[in-house]
Amino acid sequence: MAWLALGLSALSFLIATSVAILYAADRLSDDAPLESAESYSLYDAGLPAWGTVGLTTTGRASKGMVEGSVERALQGAVEDFGGSADDITGVRCKDLANVKQDSVASCSLMIQDYPGTAVLTFLDDNGSYLVTLY
Repeated sequence: MAWLALGLSALSFLIATSVAILYAADRLSDDAPLESAESYSLYDAGLPAWGTVGLTTTGRASKGMVEGSVERALQGAVEDFGGSADDITGVRCKDLANVKQDSVASCSLMIQDYPGTAVLTFLDDNGSYLVTLY
């Protein structure tokens, strides 16, 4: 008799859990906007952008040139994603000692007036880079 009660209890639990999962899945799949959508960034972490920064004859780039190029590349990626270029402002990059293949720098910026981070990876020695927004 105890085994029967235990079995019925387990079955009831499984049915209740299944109903809850189906209900949650239905609620999450609605096309209705989030209740407080204004507080969420429109951009997923890992949004990539590619660009090239002009180098001097010695193979170096000024910090301002890199930051301006990164800001324009991210603004273009954001526009491609359906956002506004004005959402990305104030790019400031650190560790720009080398513009060589596989060198990495971190950049701080503002995304819709919230602080964000971008990781800059140089793809070659000619100033081509991949920047990823986080």
